[in-house]
Amino acid sequence: MNKIRYSSGRKFSGIAQGWSAFYKIGKAITSNFNLEEILSLIAKIACGATKSDAASIILVDAFRNNVYIGGSFGLNKGIILDGPLDFEKALLQRLASLKKPIFIKDIKNSSLFNQNGFLNGKGFTSALCAPVIFNKRFLAAVVLYSIEGRLYTKEHIEVVSALSYQVALVLQNHHLYTNTHLNYFNTIKALVLAMEARDTYTKGHSERVTEYALAIANNMGLHANQVQMIKYCGTLHDVGKIAISDTILNKKGPLSGSERLQIQRHPVEGAAVLSPLTFLRDGIPLVKYHHERFDGTGYPEGLKGDKIPITARILTCADAYDAMTSERAYKHRLTKQQAIKELRLNMGSQFDPHITDVFIKGLETS
Repeated sequence: MNKIRYSSGRKFSGIAQGWSAFYKIGKAITSNFNLEEILSLIAKIACGATKSDAASIILVDAFRNNVYIGGSFGLNKGIILDGPLDFEKALLQRLASLKKPIFIKDIKNSSLFNQNGFLNGKGFTSALCAPVIFNKRFLAAVVLYSIEGRLYTKEHIEVVSALSYQVALVLQNHHLYTNTHLNYFNTIKALVLAMEARDTYTKGHSERVTEYALAIANNMGLHANQVQMIKYCGTLHDVGKIAISDTILNKKGPLSGSERLQIQRHPVEGAAVLSPLTFLRDGIPLVKYHHERFDGTGYPEGLKGDKIPITARILTCADAYDAMTSERAYKHRLTKQQAIKELRLNMGSQFDPHITDVFIKGLETS
C-alpha cells in the first residue's frame, strides 16, 4: 500500500472532461435529488476519467455500525446489495485514520487487506481510494477498482480528490434537503391530524386507514418502497380536505351538485400540496387516485382496473372499510361483519377483487 501526497488546493486540471463532469453533477443535483443516482453518476464519471473498471462510493451506516455502497458503476448487483464488503469496511477505517488518498497496487498480497476476502466475487487487483471529508469530518470513501492492476497517475489522483469533495457537498446538501422536506412533511401531517381532531367523526381516520393499508401491502408482499409510500402517504391521503369547508365535510343531509364537486377535488388538491416533497414522488399517485373505482366510475380521472396504481387500489379498500366501520355525521357505523359483506358485494366494481380478498382474509383472522 502506498500513501499518496497531494495538495487539497490543487485545481481540477489535466483532464479535458473536468468541467463537463462538474456540469453533469450540478445538473443532476438541481433536476433530481436522488442520492443513489447522483453518487452513481459521480462513480461513473470517476471511472471514465481514470479508465478504471469500476467505482463505488462507500457510506457509513452509523445506526447499524456497518458500511454500504451508496452509489456505484461497474459492480454487479449482488455485490452492491449483499457484499462481500469486508474490504471496504477495512478500507474506511484506514482512510478515516489517514485522511489522505491511498493506492493499493496488489490487493491479493496486501498485508492489510488480503485477509478480508476482497477477491471473492469481485476479481479486482488494485484500487485507488480517497476519503470524503467535510469540515474535517470523515464522511465516506470514493474507491476506484482495476482488474489488471493498473498504475494511477498524478492527474488521476487529482480527479478522484476533486470528485471526493463533490461527494462531500452532495452528502451535506442531501442532509439539509432531507431535513427540510421532513420538516415540511411533519408540518402537513400535523395539519391533517389537527383537522381530524376537530371532528369526533373522523378523529384517527388517517392513521387507521394507514394501518389497514400496510397490513394489506405486507400480506401481498409488496416492494419495500411501495410499503414505505403507503406508510407516509396513507396518513396524508385526505390532506386535500383542508381546502374544503367544515360545513360541507360535516353536512348531515345530501350534498348539492356543487358541494359534491368540491369534495371530489380533494384528491387533486392533496396531490398538489405534496408535490414539493420529491421524496414522496412515488406515493403522490396514492393520494391522487384513492377515490378511483375498479370499474372506472370513480374520480378524479375515471381510471379503471390496473390503470389505477396498486397502492391507490389498496388505500381505496382500506379507506372504505374504515368509513363503513366509523360513526359519521351522515350515517351510523357498520359492524365488522356487515362491512366485510359490503366489501364482497363491491368486489370488481368499487374494489380490486384480489386486494379485497387479501384484506378480508386478514380481517377474518385478526
